[in-house]
Amino acid sequence: MPPLDSPLMHAAINDAEVVRQYSQRLIAFARTRLPDDLARRVDPEDVVQSAYRSFFRRLNQGEFEFEGEHDLWQLLATITYCKTQNLVKHHHRQKRDARRDEPTPISNGLVDREPGPEDVAMFYESLGKLLSELPDHYREFVLLRLEGYSIEEIAQRVQRSQRTVLRVLARLRKLGEAQLEPEV
Repeated sequence: MPPLDSPLMHAAINDAEVVRQYSQRLIAFARTRLPDDLARRVDPEDVVQSAYRSFFRRLNQGEFEFEGEHDLWQLLATITYCKTQNLVKHHHRQKRDARRDEPTPISNGLVDREPGPEDVAMFYESLGKLLSELPDHYREFVLLRLEGYSIEEIAQRVQRSQRTVLRVLARLRKLGEAQLEPEV
């Protein structure tokens, strides 16, 4: 194969053709290199896209020379391998260690029921407590939002700016989080 800087080599490496020819193999390769604990965090297709991004950037900078017909595959596989290993190291570092992830209750099947009367009563009790902590003229904002009105519609109805409506709803969210915090 001619050196990369020759016109023949530039013609031989067509971006779309490279992607078409190698993508499925690289995705399968990346999938085998990623541990199961990263399956929810890392998609092998993203790894391959990152590998292509690095490859084409460096190719355009003239960093590669290909001598044999299998050099391109070996280079792409090596870049993909390095990308997967860097991701594994990144996601296994102490504070973000993917091995410590616990499944969400939904994925365990624990939250697969409709809310019962106790749940609805608890919701209304919590909502009442939150609304009581807001000034009277802001309660209408929340009630309109619960009825499904958009921020713009609420602002028009209460004759306030959208920013004021958003600020009040954000305040309610913070109050709700504070109310739930001791229980968590």
